[in-house]
Amino acid sequence: MEGVAASMHAASQGNQQNLIPENENDVDERMSAVEEALPDPLTIAQAPSVRKEANFYNQASRRGVEPTPPSSVQTEFTDSIFPKVTITHKQAMIGHHKMTVNAVEEHPENYVQIIPHNSGYEFFMIRTGGSVASAIYKWLSTCSFEGETEEEQEWELFSPSPPSNPPSTFPHSAPPYTVLAKGLSAQRRTWMLYQQTFAVSKTLAFHVTPVDPTIVGTWHLGNWEIPSMLVISERKRVQILAAMINGAWRHSRFRALTIKATKSHPDYADLSAPERVIEATKTWDLRILTPGTEDEDEETRRKHNTRPVLQLIGQPLENTPVAHNTWLNTLHQIKFVVNNDTLITYTKRVVTCTGSRTSVGCTCGGTNRRASNLGRHASEKRKSQERAGNWERKMENPPEGRRRKLPKTWTRWWQKKAQRPGNGATS
Repeated sequence: MEGVAASMHAASQGNQQNLIPENENDVDERMSAVEEALPDPLTIAQAPSVRKEANFYNQASRRGVEPTPPSSVQTEFTDSIFPKVTITHKQAMIGHHKMTVNAVEEHPENYVQIIPHNSGYEFFMIRTGGSVASAIYKWLSTCSFEGETEEEQEWELFSPSPPSNPPSTFPHSAPPYTVLAKGLSAQRRTWMLYQQTFAVSKTLAFHVTPVDPTIVGTWHLGNWEIPSMLVISERKRVQILAAMINGAWRHSRFRALTIKATKSHPDYADLSAPERVIEATKTWDLRILTPGTEDEDEETRRKHNTRPVLQLIGQPLENTPVAHNTWLNTLHQIKFVVNNDTLITYTKRVVTCTGSRTSVGCTCGGTNRRASNLGRHASEKRKSQERAGNWERKMENPPEGRRRKLPKTWTRWWQKKAQRPGNGATS
């Protein structure tokens, strides 16, 4: 590997007597010159991703001395690791009042953000027992700490307001809503930020992070799906990651943008241009969100969204939203191919509970998106049947003095039903 790095470094330096400003063509020429010396992408994919400690959303990044736990917890929670939702500060503020957003950005140290799993539009609608924010508040209120004053126990939660008429794709493609907590005692805040994830019940799982208005890019680089594969195993996951790393190395525009972004980045200061591209992809990791299934045909898999979905995690390189989105969009446009016969496509589809269908199983017990869809379809069908039943009862037993003239379509439907065998009609 040292020999490869040395050859790459030498090739990247070029002729010291004729220094040429770094541009896209120059990068392409130098990358082509060292293509034979590139490391094996499979080796990088098999190795642990680097700079994981820099991942703000890395669940396994608990550091420092463990704080004093609550003196009492009414409902125990599961202390397990499951994938986090990674969103920017702008996305975290969606749905909150402008006055609240301004206050958060002026004093972010006074707030923490709570992101529930399964937190799309429908999850924030009022249900039996209240909204998700109400459930979070009720549970956290049962966690008591020694030394907390009455004033410190009167903390607040700010819940976002879902749009009144969301588009049909809203629950699937929009970022999750974020609940804001204010006025937490030092003990409660320290414990929540150290613990990070909480799985309380089958319907309540969330994680807690500090508010940081400076975050413009997350480690979540996107989701990819593979329609032609039925099931994603661990071996296939590594092969897919290697194919994505190799495809990124050989994409000219992605290389140019990555080299530009890492030019003044402190983590890449001592590396040559080609080495910076390779080093950036060493931070990548691929998570299995939905492993897929062999028990359903393609139509059923497409309808109920059981096709394999993978989430790419990696270090964001740009420090402005526009530059980060440009870099990210370029990555999304790359056509990745595995074993020269399998295409990996970028998808905006989001698995509702990122811990519900991973290869290691669900630790939070949340419902997955397929179950959510099936439940919604069943609910709509039940409501339709109830409406039809109400009309039938009104036709059979109309209130005295209140005979209503039904629409012609309903009248024709009723006449046809009366003529069917088994409904008293004569054949």
